[in-house]
Amino acid sequence: MQYPTPSSDAFPSATATGSPNTIDTRAGGAGAGPGGGPGGTHPVAAGAPAGSGPVSGVGAPACSGIAGGAGGSGDCGGTGESGAPGRTGIQSSIPTSTRPRESARRPLGPLPGGPGPVGDALFAARDRSRRPRLGETAAPANAGLAVRSRSSRRRDHTGAAMHTDPAAAVPAPGAAAGRSARTGVVGVAVLAVLAVAGLAWAKWLPYGAKATVLGHTRSWSGASSFAAAGTAPSWSGAVSFTAGYFAAVWRAALVALLVAAAIDALVPRRWLAAVLNRRTRLGQSVAGGAAALPSLMCTCCTAPVTVGLRARGATMTASLAYWLGNPVLNPAVLVFLFLVAPWQFGVVRLLVGVLLVVGGTALVTWLLGDRAAPTLPAAVAVDGRPGPVRLRDLPLRYLTSLGRFAAVLVPEYLLVVFALGWVSGPLARFDGLDARWGVLAVLVCAVVGTALVIPTGGEIPVVLALVAAGAHAGTIGALLITLPALSVPSMVLVGRALSWRATLTMAAAVVVAGLLAAALLAALG
Repeated sequence: MQYPTPSSDAFPSATATGSPNTIDTRAGGAGAGPGGGPGGTHPVAAGAPAGSGPVSGVGAPACSGIAGGAGGSGDCGGTGESGAPGRTGIQSSIPTSTRPRESARRPLGPLPGGPGPVGDALFAARDRSRRPRLGETAAPANAGLAVRSRSSRRRDHTGAAMHTDPAAAVPAPGAAAGRSARTGVVGVAVLAVLAVAGLAWAKWLPYGAKATVLGHTRSWSGASSFAAAGTAPSWSGAVSFTAGYFAAVWRAALVALLVAAAIDALVPRRWLAAVLNRRTRLGQSVAGGAAALPSLMCTCCTAPVTVGLRARGATMTASLAYWLGNPVLNPAVLVFLFLVAPWQFGVVRLLVGVLLVVGGTALVTWLLGDRAAPTLPAAVAVDGRPGPVRLRDLPLRYLTSLGRFAAVLVPEYLLVVFALGWVSGPLARFDGLDARWGVLAVLVCAVVGTALVIPTGGEIPVVLALVAAGAHAGTIGALLITLPALSVPSMVLVGRALSWRATLTMAAAVVVAGLLAAALLAALG
C-alpha cells in the first residue's frame, strides 16, 4: 500500500493550533531536528516520541489501525502543540470543512482491514471524526459502529458491505396522514348527518310549523313554565315543573348529547380549530356565535355541545360565544318576538344579544386571560386524546364518548333542574316588583332571570304577561335577555369545562347586559 509523500498537497502543513480531525495517515518516521526520535517502521505501529521540527509536540503511543499516533514531529503524527493518542481508522488530513459529504465518502467496496473487528473500528472512527455541519446534530459516538454492525450482515456478491438506511424501514408519513384525513372526512360527515337530522326533528320542523301558526294568529298560546311550580316551594311543584320542562326539551337534549359526542370523538382537532380558533378574540366570538345560529337550542341543551367543543380544543372565547349565541340569538325566537310582541322587544333582543355574544364573551376572556384554564372531570376530560386515525375505531370512540357525556351530564341536569323547580314558583313572581322595589326591581329581575331555567322561547309568555299586567319596561327588558341567556343548571353543566371563574364572570356579564336591555327598552318606549 502506497502512502502520500510529505510534499503532497493533500496534506497541509501543521499549524500551532491542533485539530483532532487533521490526522496524518503516514507511518511514523524520524523527527527532524535536535529533538527528533525514532518513529515506527510499520503502518500499524506508527507512534513516535516527542521531537522537534516544524511544530514541537509531545509524542503519544501508537494505536492500532493504519494511522499512527497523533502529535510528534516531522513525518510522524498529527498537528498540534501536544500529541494525543492516535485514533483508529483511516483519517484524512484534509480539513473537515473541505471534505465531501458523508454519503460521498462512504466506501462502496470493502473497507480497509476487511470485514471484522478492524473494519468495524475503522468505520466507527471515521464517523466519529466528522464534525457536524451547520444545522446538523452530532451523532452519538457509537453511531457509526452500530450502523456498520447492522449493515455488515448484508453484503453484495463482491463481499462489500451493503449500507442500508435505517430510516428506510419507517413508513412514509404521507400514508398515515392520508388515512387520518379520510377518517376525519367520514367523522365530519357523520356529525353533519346527526346534526341535520336531529335538528330537523327537534327544532327546525316544529319551530317552522309554530312560526306559521303565529303568523296567522299573532298571539302566543300557552302559559309560562313557572306556573307548574306553584306559588310556594313544594315537592309536587318541583316534580310538576321538572316533568313539564323535560317534556319541552327532551328532544333537543338528546340531539345535543349525540352531537356533543360526535364532536368529541369524530372531528379532528385541527379541523375544529381551523373553524373556531381565529387569530383574535373578536374573530373567535364571531365564529362561535355564527356556529350557534342553526342550533336553535336553549342554554341547557347547548351545554353538552359547549363542553364537547372546549374539550376538543375550541378556545374559551369561541366556546362562550357558542354557549350564549344559541339562546340569545336564536333566529326562531327572534321571529316569534317580532310576530307576537311589540317591535321594540325584537330590536332590543337583537342589538343587546349581538353585543353580549360578540363583545361580552371577548371581554370576559380578555379580563380573565390565562386564568380561564379548563379543569375537566376525568369522565369528560378527553383533551389529550389523539384524533381518529383508523376508520374502524370510530364506532367505539363515539359510543365511549356518548357514554361519558351521558353518565356525567344527565344526572347533574336532572338534579339541578329539580332543585331549581322547588323554588322557581316563588322566584318567578315578577309582577308587582315595580311597586315593591322601585328601580331596584330591574336589578332583582336581572339576577333572578340569570338563575332560572326555561325552555326555548319560554321568556315570551313571561314578558307578555308582564306587559298585560302593566309592568315597567325596565323589568321586561331585563328579563328579555337574562331569562334565556343563562341558568343555574346550564352553568353547572359547563362550569368544569369552561372553569368556574369564566362561568361566573359570564353570568355577571349577562346581568349587565340585562340592565343595558332594560335601559334601552325604556328609552324606546
